[in-house]
Amino acid sequence: MDTFTCFKTAGKIIQGGVSNFDVGQMTECLKHFPIVTNQVGYHLFDNRPEEEVADFCLENDMGVMAYGPMAHGLLTGTTTVDTKFEDDDWHRSLQAFGQPIFEGEHFLRNLERVDRLRSSASDKGYTVAQLALAWVIANLVVSVALAGTRRASEIEQNVEAANWDMPEDERELVRSIVTEN
Repeated sequence: MDTFTCFKTAGKIIQGGVSNFDVGQMTECLKHFPIVTNQVGYHLFDNRPEEEVADFCLENDMGVMAYGPMAHGLLTGTTTVDTKFEDDDWHRSLQAFGQPIFEGEHFLRNLERVDRLRSSASDKGYTVAQLALAWVIANLVVSVALAGTRRASEIEQNVEAANWDMPEDERELVRSIVTEN
């Protein structure tokens, strides 16, 4: 944190943020430097930040930058049971930041959930990727969702998702689709 202070004093930065910090780490950090955001993995299949990090960020006027809002590709709607990952693709490890979303039965069950989410999104005129992104953005503690794209059309779809004003009852309905067996 001394580095943050040095950079701020030198005029190199205005504010600072952290990535993947838990509550204890953020508490310690705040003793030395006023961080304004914590970048964490957050999506429908991994909502661990809601357990403690989100509340701490709200209480300390800190934003959350959510990476992986489409579950690292799983919620794009393009991953299937036949999807094969290249040898150098990190997805081959079958883990996404400690979550077995691409692994065996978890993967098959998650694909079934994606199909149910696709149906729910389609009923509203959206894609499953848009639903996933809108769900993350609708969390009041999320300041920004970091969504990767490969084509200009995906950027346009992400903007449409950002404009979807998803109320809390709809977020809970979406969550129930993911949590049911």
